[in-house]
Parts: sequence; structure tokens; C-alpha cells
Amino acid sequence: METNYVELIKQRFLSGNLSKPEELYDMLLVKMQKDKQETVIPWLAQFKGEHVLDIGGADGYLIKDMNFNTKTVLDKRSFTKLDGIDYIYEKYQDQDYNQDLVIMSEFLHLFTYREIEKFVDNIKCNTIIIENKYDDFLDLRLRMWSGGRCLDPQIMSDILMCKPIDLGEYLAWVK
Repeated sequence: METNYVELIKQRFLSGNLSKPEELYDMLLVKMQKDKQETVIPWLAQFKGEHVLDIGGADGYLIKDMNFNTKTVLDKRSFTKLDGIDYIYEKYQDQDYNQDLVIMSEFLHLFTYREIEKFVDNIKCNTIIIENKYDDFLDLRLRMWSGGRCLDPQIMSDILMCKPIDLGEYLAWVK
């Protein structure tokens, strides 16, 4: 039987270990990729252009098959590199990264709503925000380890001035 990320976290909690599981981060990335494989990634295939930027995009799995001439990941950490993707290793800053489309997938839940408003206001191109639907266990983990939380969809809709698209376990806003 395959042990998955969520089960390992539950086992850690039951044993009294509430520390952030840095050693399981690669396993979390694989889980996130699997979760998006059948819904989010095919949905993103409709977008095309010159430059796409995935902010907080880890290894670039989400954008690797998109139809863009230049694909760039901006992340504060370095991951395994994928062919055909450029990488910028720094924290997100309000600057023009010369893109047609910006994607923030499971990134904004780490920030306050005020910070989210600022991010959205400063991006002048098409933007896609993808966030998890509310989940108690995910919300608990985000609050414990990153100061984040699951985002309220109505507040996100108000900030982005559009309604979300339902992608199964995820909601997506296109600005």
C-alpha cells in the first residue's frame, strides 16, 4: 500500500510531531501535480501566447506543456529543472517580468488579503489564480506551518472582480 503525503502528516500529528515536515516537501509537490493532472492542466491548455510566468511554480510542472514560446518559473527555492523552462530564484517582487500571462497556483493562500490585492493590482497582464477549495485539514496545515489559510472564494472574487471557475478540487479566477 502506497503511503501518501496526507497520511504521513496525519501519522506525524498522532505521534505528537507538529513540526513543519520539510523532508516531505518533494512528496507534497508530487501530490499537488497528481491532483492537478486531470483538471487544472488540461484546462490551462487553452491559453496560448509568447510568455507565461508561474509565480511560486516550483519545478514548472504546471506550465511545462502549455503552448507558450517562453515559460518561466519564479520561486524562492530551487527545484529539479524541467527542459524548456527558465527559472528565476527570488522572492516575488512587484516588477515587470515581460509576460503575457501570469499564473499563481496555490501561492496566494500564503498572504493576507491586503497583500493579495496589491499583487493583483500590480500585475498588468492576464492573470490566472488557482486555489484549493476549502479543506479543514489543509487550512490547519497552512495556518500551522506557513501563516497561510484557505482563501474565502467570495473575497477572492471581489478582489479579482470575477467569479471563479470550478475545477474539481480547485477554483480558478481569470483576470
